[in-house]
Amino acid sequence: MIHAQFQYLNRAAKPAVGRDFPDLGPRTLLLGFNENRDIGHVYMTASRKIEWVLYAGLLGPVCSPTVDGLLDYKGETDFCSNVEYVEQFVQLYPEACDFDFCWSLRESGILNLPFLDFSEDRRQERRAAHRPYYGKTQAELSGTDCVPLETLAGLLNLTNSDFESSLPVILQALTLPGDGAIHYRHLGRGRGHLLKSSIPEALKRCRESLPQHIAV
Repeated sequence: MIHAQFQYLNRAAKPAVGRDFPDLGPRTLLLGFNENRDIGHVYMTASRKIEWVLYAGLLGPVCSPTVDGLLDYKGETDFCSNVEYVEQFVQLYPEACDFDFCWSLRESGILNLPFLDFSEDRRQERRAAHRPYYGKTQAELSGTDCVPLETLAGLLNLTNSDFESSLPVILQALTLPGDGAIHYRHLGRGRGHLLKSSIPEALKRCRESLPQHIAV
């Protein structure tokens, strides 16, 4: 290996940063979803920094508004390689992705980006909404932090088996009328997400609904 080759390998190993790309304003770089169908959004901020959010559409009671709940966030300095930008995605929406960013990923050796079919309708919807982004940003999701649904087990002092056997009662309790709307998302088999701000009301309802020998 010669020195020029060594420099090339080091350059290829470094993750892309906002200053590597033309100053075209804030925009979506990658948009897609993971195996749980949570939404992943990599985007350029107005200050030319790359950020990443993972969020879920939370389902509350009937007539309750849908909330997009923040599951994870990374800033530009949190990435160690370009692979970390794409490893979360099962599928990507090509019309929402930035060409220069995708080309940079391919140049760094990530050849197979998991694109869906192109949707011109989705691109037009975003333009009609006059938004620079196709997905939500960390600023928009501020205050919507989520925890795993099974967090309730620990807060209620339930064993794993008690939580699983009580899950139908717990899910029913979350949809009952109460002092505040509870926003959650159940993915099956006890997996899902609960908005942090909904925890106090969720605990109250669960304790009222569960048998006395289980609820603590």
